[in-house]
Amino acid sequence: MGPAGRPWPSRPSVESDSRADALLQALLADGAAIPGRPLDDEALADAAEALIGHTRRTLATLTPEALVAHARAAMRATMPAAA
Repeated sequence: MGPAGRPWPSRPSVESDSRADALLQALLADGAAIPGRPLDDEALADAAEALIGHTRRTLATLTPEALVAHARAAMRATMPAAA
């Protein structure tokens, strides 16, 4: 058991790895400046701070309508093409 009596998280699956890769690619395409491989705790903290700052700036300009439009576009992208 992990902290607070919760089970330890399982090893990430290939599916979750691909989701993380997709998220990282989306963030980079959106202009987030994230270093490729932080090498120490300070660099990791700097990368986390940059990611959080980018996310806060992005969310500050997001409207409910835009969020719904993004969600619908993402769902359409996962649907098979009509024959």
